[in-house]
Amino acid sequence: MISGALTTLGGILNLSDVEKTAVDSWGNLSGRELDIASGLEQVWGFHFAGFGVSILLLALLTNGISQARSGAVVIGLTLLSQLLTFSTLSSKGYLEEGLPIVLYVFLAIPLIAFVACVKSWNETTK
Repeated sequence: MISGALTTLGGILNLSDVEKTAVDSWGNLSGRELDIASGLEQVWGFHFAGFGVSILLLALLTNGISQARSGAVVIGLTLLSQLLTFSTLSSKGYLEEGLPIVLYVFLAIPLIAFVACVKSWNETTK
C-alpha cells in the first residue's frame, strides 16, 4: 500500500508543475526545448501515477500469495521501467547533477516492497 501510495504521489507531484520539473531535470530551457521537456515530464508523471494506482489496486484486491506474486511482478516491472527510462535519458543530459535526495526515498520504498513480495512468493498462509 505504501509503495503504491508513494508511486502515485510521485506521479502527481511530477504533474503539479511540469515546467519547473523540466527545468530542474534538464537545466535552463526555453521555447520548444522547454515544451518538449515539459511534455516528457508530464508523460512520466502519468506513467508513475498509473503504476501507483495499479499497485494500490493489487494490494486492495488480492491477498496472501497472489498479493505477493502480483506485487513482485508489478513493482518489479515499475522499478525496471524507471531504471531503463532514467538510464536512457541520463545519457542525453537528464539529471546530470544526480538524483535529488527525495527521489532516493521514492526508490527505496518500492525496492523494500519488491523484496518483501519476492520473499513471500511461496509462503503459505496459516
